[in-house]
Amino acid sequence: EFYFLEINTVPGMTKNSIVPKQIKALNMSVGEVYGKLIDDAIKNKNYSK
Repeated sequence: EFYFLEINTVPGMTKNSIVPKQIKALNMSVGEVYGKLIDDAIKNKNYSK
């Protein structure tokens, strides 16, 4: 399953920004989302350097 967050390399992360609102709507914490991103990056080490 693929999730596309956004191309913006510095998404808004204040309480009024869309990303934290989306995370809250998923009943997840920011830490959980970051953890998933890190885990996925580690699992998919076949990226270009």
